[in-house]
Amino acid sequence: MSNLTKDFDFTTLWKRLKAGDRNAFNTTIGFFYKLLFSYGFKISGNAQLTEDCIQDLFIYIWENKNKLGDVKDVKAYLLKSLRRRILEALSRWDNRKQQFAIFQQEFDIVFSHEDLLIQDQFNKEKVEKLTSALNNLPPRQREALYLKFYGEASYQEIGEIMGINNQSVGNLLQRAIKLLKDYILLFILLIF
Repeated sequence: MSNLTKDFDFTTLWKRLKAGDRNAFNTTIGFFYKLLFSYGFKISGNAQLTEDCIQDLFIYIWENKNKLGDVKDVKAYLLKSLRRRILEALSRWDNRKQQFAIFQQEFDIVFSHEDLLIQDQFNKEKVEKLTSALNNLPPRQREALYLKFYGEASYQEIGEIMGINNQSVGNLLQRAIKLLKDYILLFILLIF
């Protein structure tokens, strides 16, 4: 999501959607589809499943617009709802409930090189080392980092999506960043 959307009044858009405004519904989809797909694909690893869950989510929203409550943070609501739908779909898809009970708490987000290529600021070797460092973080730390830096989510949104409090979000992010700094420092020391 761009900086332009930070000033957009999503609460009013949500109220219009709930009132049956088709343009508000389409605008909501337009604003959030790319973020939802990116996040959902990180969870499922399956583009078709992710698209199906996003479509099901928006169909549910439209069909139940009169029953929906007020939402303070539309982005967090949509991300959390999509996360739940994907995890439920994966659970139904594979009857090994025990495996997915663990997965629901700590699914594995894997950072790709494309996620880390930021305007050619890093050369290939640095990107590979950073990717390796990110992928060696514990799953919950990777998820929190992904939501914070790629999903532009606030601590409160991350906490709501992951089902933890703001302090836990801060702790997860702080530990993840410390581990990354330690890894990068080690990498620099090995170069020299």
